Amino acid sequence: MKIALVAREGQLPLDVELPHEREAELGLVVNDRVWVYPRQVRVFRREEAAQGAEVKAA
Repeated sequence: MKIALVAREGQLPLDVELPHEREAELGLVVNDRVWVYPRQVRVFRREEAAQGAEVKAA
């Protein structure tokens, strides 16, 4: 399941993917406050994103 999170303080939104089982376990609803910790981070540069290339963060 894909979830869109909106950060406070005007930061960029985060796209999060959770297995359906984990989403059901958490029971998230709109406007819940959550804390996230990345396991895999992917960063796209504008010119590479336009070409579909992925750049992995270090």
